[in-house]
Amino acid sequence: MAPDSASALWLSRLSANRISWARAVAGIPLAVLVLLPDETFRLLAVALFVPAALSDWADGYLARRQNQVSLYGAWLDPVADKILVAAVLIALLGSGEIHGIHSLAVVIILLREIYITALRAYTAMLPQSATISHETQPLAVSRLAKWKTASQFVSLFFLLIAPLFAWLGEGAVARWVSHAGLALLWLSAYAALASGLGYHRKARTRTGFGE
Repeated sequence: MAPDSASALWLSRLSANRISWARAVAGIPLAVLVLLPDETFRLLAVALFVPAALSDWADGYLARRQNQVSLYGAWLDPVADKILVAAVLIALLGSGEIHGIHSLAVVIILLREIYITALRAYTAMLPQSATISHETQPLAVSRLAKWKTASQFVSLFFLLIAPLFAWLGEGAVARWVSHAGLALLWLSAYAALASGLGYHRKARTRTGFGE
């Protein structure tokens, strides 16, 4: 079989929704690996997290390539992101790598995700939501929310790799990487708040939510 045809066959067997589900499921082993205090397990966590985070781009690309864009996929994609991010954040809290005032950023992010998930469930129950397209649905993913997710992934990557530098004897580098990860965590918390307020205003304007 020619390389091009083999690649096409492999892509045809994939689906964007399967990739999204894989990203969501990856959160469970990732959390376990983060909580295990050993550099080997942390390396495995990084090796699992990187493709999981990149799959957020891959499932969107595949959906467009195979013309699989759907309301179900539009719902599943951000939910998978939330599960992956929440699992790693909670594990980093448990390991003590996120502590003190920085825990507040995690609380902001998690509460925002819970609220927006509930808000999406509310809009999905509205009669008109069944007839609108992905682009015009009341809570379609905003550009700010996409930046929020990207900053969360980069923040978590930095926090995950920071201990590896410490184990290599590069304490100064480990501290710098950790501080950078925490700074990005706060940036993503701000983006989470701002995009969450935007979703709330949009839902109130288009559906009368909260009135």
